[in-house]
Amino acid sequence: MNGGTSTARNPLIARALKLIGFAELGGSGLREVSRVWRNAKRRPPIVLTDEQHNRFRIELDSRPLKIIADTFWKQRLGVTVTPEAAKILGLLGNAPAGMTLAAISSGTGSDSDDVIIMCQSLQKQMLIDCNAEVYTLKSHLLELAREAP
Repeated sequence: MNGGTSTARNPLIARALKLIGFAELGGSGLREVSRVWRNAKRRPPIVLTDEQHNRFRIELDSRPLKIIADTFWKQRLGVTVTPEAAKILGLLGNAPAGMTLAAISSGTGSDSDDVIIMCQSLQKQMLIDCNAEVYTLKSHLLELAREAP
């Protein structure tokens, strides 16, 4: 899930994941399961690896993941953003010139893949912009972001 070289340990499982649409290429299955599960708003899969016996186990919890909205942004703008996305808005509110993905990841303590997903969501909500790989808060939201807790 963290990248690197991957080989299918069990061709039957790899084929099963491909047949149900969770993998296009051998070795991409676990990353794809995680992505699909996250997009479906399900609890994150748990992957346990036993390198000594060259096997893994994946636990998929299909119960919906409760989305917790940040109350400040919900009350002030009526938008639903997660507490993690609210951190990004706060960071960008204090950096009018904008921030790179790496700086946002560092400032929030989140994985860059998660930050990309959150930033894409914030762009769809018309809260931030991205120009030349620099993310900025919409100018009319700068003062409001400085009030955020």
